[in-house]
Amino acid sequence: MDIAQKIKILEEETAAYLIMAKMYAMKGNLDSAFAYTRRYIVLKDSVYEQRLKQQIVEVQVKYETEKMERDNQLLSQEVQLKAVIEGQEKERRHIARELHDSVGQRLAAIKLSWQKMP
Repeated sequence: MDIAQKIKILEEETAAYLIMAKMYAMKGNLDSAFAYTRRYIVLKDSVYEQRLKQQIVEVQVKYETEKMERDNQLLSQEVQLKAVIEGQEKERRHIARELHDSVGQRLAAIKLSWQKMP
């Protein structure tokens, strides 16, 4: 049975104990009124405790979910950053090769020009 449903049933039972305690008190049957009042208090404390546990679980689940979402976002950002860095490195290597090839060709052309000079 779902915790919320269980709590709802216990709340109804708690209310019934309180009504019974008041009814016996009005009739002057104080022993029964006291007994139902004790049942009411015990059950009310139990319902409160169950609600508190349920709220704690809900907060924990919410915290863990948000933490996982943050971790996933950070991981995604890290992957994107690595991809950007890798792309920049690839572009740098490409530019360096082009510069090297271009400088090499120019130097070879200059050398040939110098060699052809009398």
